[in-house]
Amino acid sequence: MNHAQLLAELAATQQGAIARHQLPDQSYVWIRRASRRHSIHKYRLLGFFSRLLGLPLLSPVQNFGGTAAIATEVHRLTQLRQAGVYVPVLLACQDDALMMSDLQSDTLEHKIWQANADEAVRWFEQGIQAITLVHERGQYLSQAFARNIIAGEQIGFIDFEDDPIKVLSLAQCQARDWLCYLQSTAILLNNKGRLNQARQIWQATANSLPAQMRDEIYRTVMPLRWIRHFNHRKFGGDTVKLASLVVLLDKNG
Repeated sequence: MNHAQLLAELAATQQGAIARHQLPDQSYVWIRRASRRHSIHKYRLLGFFSRLLGLPLLSPVQNFGGTAAIATEVHRLTQLRQAGVYVPVLLACQDDALMMSDLQSDTLEHKIWQANADEAVRWFEQGIQAITLVHERGQYLSQAFARNIIAGEQIGFIDFEDDPIKVLSLAQCQARDWLCYLQSTAILLNNKGRLNQARQIWQATANSLPAQMRDEIYRTVMPLRWIRHFNHRKFGGDTVKLASLVVLLDKNG
């Protein structure tokens, strides 16, 4: 039975939107089924505030679910793979589902979380290097959070149900990648007591970015510099995450 036949058979009985399966040859694959279409209404408020504040990187990337999300992921996996980016191999697809290879390693989020402090910084730096390579190939990611980065012998990327190029320029898509990555790792490094070391690594990277992209990143976050003083669990997890991000991006330390 080929991959297309297996996809049709497994997708028909799969309960969730995405699940891991073992094939008869003992290999593992992931199957994503079309989920319920997402309402447009939940995107309108964020879009309003992004326009009001003049911060395009906050513009929502609409993911309506359904077969459109499957088509988007098929397109992005193919595009990134052709550019030499380490993403799952698309094995089969149909209108309402796709099958892709399993990168067979842990997420970068988990690697940083379980590592000692020095190892956590090294994983953080490897993530930066991997995203830099993606951008050097003229590409961008989708949701470049640490939970969507696979950290093994190679750094890989997953989750491409939406496509930010529909609402942002290429430079803005790449700047958004950095914000997603830094936002998702800053709190982990803060918990390890290594935010200062991580900031030095980021600053070296930021200095090599095109000035327009670098300015876009800082223009999005720096109006919130005041929130760095609320870096305590009593203010809630989301506040601490944002405070950690501001500290990480603050050029003045």
